[in-house]
Amino acid sequence: MSTQDQNTPQQKEARPIWARLRTKATAEAVQPQHYTRPQHYSRADMLKQSNIWFRKQGAPLIIPARQRALDAFPRSVPWILWAGIMHICYIFLRNILLFVVEDVKGSLPNYIKALTSDSALSNEVLPVLVLGGIFLVMPVISGVFITLAHVLMVRTPRWVQITTGILTVLFAGMLFTAGVFASNTLDGLDFVYDGGQVFPLIVIGIYLAIFLGVDTVLGWSLKHAIHQVASLPPMIAKVLPVLMVSVLFIFVNADLWKLANGLSFPRTWAVLGLMGLLAVFVVVTTSLERTARLLGRSRGDNIARFSDNDYEYAAALEGGIWNTAQDWVEEMKILEHRPLKIAPWSNLIIIPMIGQIIQATLFMLLVFGFFMGFSSIAISDTTIESWMSIKPEHLKILGVDTNVNAVVIKVSMIVAVFSGLSFVATTSSDEKYARSFLKPMIERIKHILIIRDIYLGLLAMPKNEVLIPLEEEKSTEKETDKA
Repeated sequence: MSTQDQNTPQQKEARPIWARLRTKATAEAVQPQHYTRPQHYSRADMLKQSNIWFRKQGAPLIIPARQRALDAFPRSVPWILWAGIMHICYIFLRNILLFVVEDVKGSLPNYIKALTSDSALSNEVLPVLVLGGIFLVMPVISGVFITLAHVLMVRTPRWVQITTGILTVLFAGMLFTAGVFASNTLDGLDFVYDGGQVFPLIVIGIYLAIFLGVDTVLGWSLKHAIHQVASLPPMIAKVLPVLMVSVLFIFVNADLWKLANGLSFPRTWAVLGLMGLLAVFVVVTTSLERTARLLGRSRGDNIARFSDNDYEYAAALEGGIWNTAQDWVEEMKILEHRPLKIAPWSNLIIIPMIGQIIQATLFMLLVFGFFMGFSSIAISDTTIESWMSIKPEHLKILGVDTNVNAVVIKVSMIVAVFSGLSFVATTSSDEKYARSFLKPMIERIKHILIIRDIYLGLLAMPKNEVLIPLEEEKSTEKETDKA
């Protein structure tokens, strides 16, 4: 017997045994007046907390489509309002830019030079630039306040959410309709649109994105990326020294510098995109192979089955409502186990893909920063000129010269993306690295699948069902007899 199986019975004995005892009305009727009702979970409470749990795990598509459609409207309202604020801020920033550079002719670099010149930063223009800075940070500030308001709004009754949501959408529509762009045009880089025509498309697009769980998956990816920062030390210790032996020789290869110097930045990005697509292909292939036993080769296939100890351990690990739910479905023998539909199957298969992509991205940023620092210390302009036979050019950002060699950035980016591709390939082929970086994500999918089976049993729960501890119920019966 494994260590996990040995520990599971002890955890189960430490928890109260939950059972379906009676409906809510019956439970309230038998209680004496001096009796304080113990904590219980109604079906609506349990399903609501279960849906929140799945969203936190980055698996919102496990929730039934009807429930996601009902939840999508209040969840999409803050994003619609934020889009309206972004629309107004963009109009004001464009008008400010027109005012500042009205005497400048040419493309966007000329505007940037005008903004950075002494004549542009006069006493009349400087307050306008400060106002422009306010409109630049306003979307961020408004996004924070809207997020806080949304957290409070989801705790209000449904009719309050619907009423407030309709009023908010109408207000956002007024912002899009009232915000009109100036007739003047900017040469080089300009983008205008009709707010009244774009607004319905934005509303539909945001609603569909929320319904498909895009916001939840993106939020989970951001939290997972922050969590993965903690894995950088083992990544540096295990992977970076091995790759650095070969990559360092590539970095100091004169032919690579000549090749990078001959590439424009658009063509450099095309090369990086090609290697990135290859890395994504490796990630997709690895995820499908590693999750085939759990999820099946495709949607509709039979998924892995789990033992009673697995369900007990997963419920004990999560605690809260899952202890209650697991005991209830175990007693009533309504544990559901069925194949995944296309939406939840796609959702679960994306989790290890996103995890690997985040790991590879962090590794690429680490390698890029290392070689940028290495080149600034060890590689001078004279060395670069001896490799390329021409003097290196400095990088220009929107027409403004910098003190950084453009070829150094190109070479560092190429080497970093190549290192990320090597990292992904090594993780997928070497079991030692797979145990460190890939296996935790596979175990996470297994845990979600176990909880899903319990959740499917909850969906069969009668609407008026109430779960209370068996020990508490026995004490209630004694109090009733005494009364």
